Amino acid sequence: MRLSSSQPASTRSRAESKQVNTRLCNHRPGHAGPPLLPWLTIAVLSVAGCDRSPAVPATGADVTTTPAARALAVRVVPVRHGDLRRVLAYVGTVRPRREIKVSARVGGTALAHRVDEGEVVKAGQPLLSISAPEMDAKAATVRAELARARVLEANACRVARTDQRLSRAGALATARADASAAQCKGAQQAARAVAGKERELHIALAHREARAPVGGRLLRWLVEPGETVGPGRPLALLAVGDTELEVQVTDTDIASGVRVGSEVKLRVDAAAAGHRSVDARVVRVAPLAVGPLRHVAIRIALPASLQATTAGAAMDAHVLLATAVDATSVPIRAVTHDSDGNAAVFTAQPSTGLGHNAKAARHEIVLGLRAGGWVAIQPPLPSGARVITSNLPALRIGRALLTVAEPTTSATEAMR
Repeated sequence: MRLSSSQPASTRSRAESKQVNTRLCNHRPGHAGPPLLPWLTIAVLSVAGCDRSPAVPATGADVTTTPAARALAVRVVPVRHGDLRRVLAYVGTVRPRREIKVSARVGGTALAHRVDEGEVVKAGQPLLSISAPEMDAKAATVRAELARARVLEANACRVARTDQRLSRAGALATARADASAAQCKGAQQAARAVAGKERELHIALAHREARAPVGGRLLRWLVEPGETVGPGRPLALLAVGDTELEVQVTDTDIASGVRVGSEVKLRVDAAAAGHRSVDARVVRVAPLAVGPLRHVAIRIALPASLQATTAGAAMDAHVLLATAVDATSVPIRAVTHDSDGNAAVFTAQPSTGLGHNAKAARHEIVLGLRAGGWVAIQPPLPSGARVITSNLPALRIGRALLTVAEPTTSATEAMR
């Protein structure tokens, strides 16, 4: 439409505004057409005229109050029913009940091993011989001294007996007979002293052969053939008694309830069946905490099926501290408290409607045993109930919800 220059100015202005308004309302992005920038001022003033949206109801209702806009997105977790266990997890080392070091009692050179590592030995069984040439030479010297001492003893005592007979017959002075008797006694004492030295050397020579002091299993040789050893040098390590698992725990764990008799679950790697758990118990708790971390050694008896486990091997141990039997458990993060300190959880109740799939319901609870991020509650919630774990401050009874399932782990720390 063209505007005549003869029309009044006000009429032309209204017509131009209507023309711009029509062009703005009909304009499509990407559609070629006359440039609109010169008319922006007019468009701002008149753009309301092309609003195609429905009129706002007279009641003044706000679209933000629709169910879809009010729905709150939350994460949900199913409640768990069953035993809830509080455990402490450790990694222990397999050890024999006792470890005994067999030490050298004489100095010399270690000869060949007579027993292989891992072999079971009896008390008194020879394990290793020690070559001691100097001791052999000393023993030969002492034996020669003993032979001479006994010859001197025999001669001195023979003379003393002869002098005693002559003295009684009056053919020899009594003083001379007494002197001969004293010489006999001295020779006897000298012979006894050398004989004692010879016995000591005989015992020492017997110690050249290291023997097992008790029955057990040879864990490890501590010397190799050809090494020079001195008295007191450890030669071998013996395992005595049943195999146990040693675990280093902290003094705070002891205070938490680790004690003799505590139940333990041992996790064993089975080549064919994968992981399996074995029941065991704590049999000893050390009376002393040591080290900067105040560690306390506890011993766990291994069952017969694990007695053949290699000493020094690692094994997982879960010590049971407390159990809530047949409990209803929820994640601790799902628990809320009101101003009076009362605990509660919100559950997502199934509901269908525009923009939501559930509604919030509140349940007051009493908290029980806590373990692994879960807590036992009373009264129990029904099976299949889903507790809400996110956006807790925004929850209200009956609030419309959009629920998302949250990945979870087992509600108990106990092994299966």
